[in-house]
Amino acid sequence: MPATDTNFIEPKQRAIARKPPKVRRDQNQWTAIFAAQRASGLSVEAFCSANDISRSAYWKWSKQLGATKKAAVGKTSAQAVDMRKSIDGLAQLVEPLFQADPFCGHVFVFLGKTRNKAKLLVWDRHSFWLLYKRLERGQFPKPDILAQRGLSGAELMAFLDGIDLSHARPIKSVFASRIS
Repeated sequence: MPATDTNFIEPKQRAIARKPPKVRRDQNQWTAIFAAQRASGLSVEAFCSANDISRSAYWKWSKQLGATKKAAVGKTSAQAVDMRKSIDGLAQLVEPLFQADPFCGHVFVFLGKTRNKAKLLVWDRHSFWLLYKRLERGQFPKPDILAQRGLSGAELMAFLDGIDLSHARPIKSVFASRIS
């Protein structure tokens, strides 16, 4: 009998021949994996085999996060920022405050200490945009809860209009691949 047939392998060797258990990763881990793959310069197949990642799981999550990426366009900072900062100063704050790449295309929202001024920083293929909004009366809502998750385009516009979204519960996204 061939030595590769697991029915005839000793019990100790049979444990070695089994596949490793599946690793369950969350959305943030997959986002980091995609960034590492882009930075490595390797093809998807080469990257997955070098890092023991299932290619089918890679493509499944790639498809799901592609849909999520369109929905989550903005991120707000829970910390007040010096409103004298311009593009370069705010771009340097993106990584420590948001744990994100400033060139990812998301809209990063920075609020002043009194929460009556907001600066929005976004990268669009070849340059940064910096938008500034100053409220003549009132304040922007507290960004504490919103800073923990991304904002959709509609939520970003509502936030900039002064609507408090901290108690709002959005409908969960549905990731469908076919109609049955």
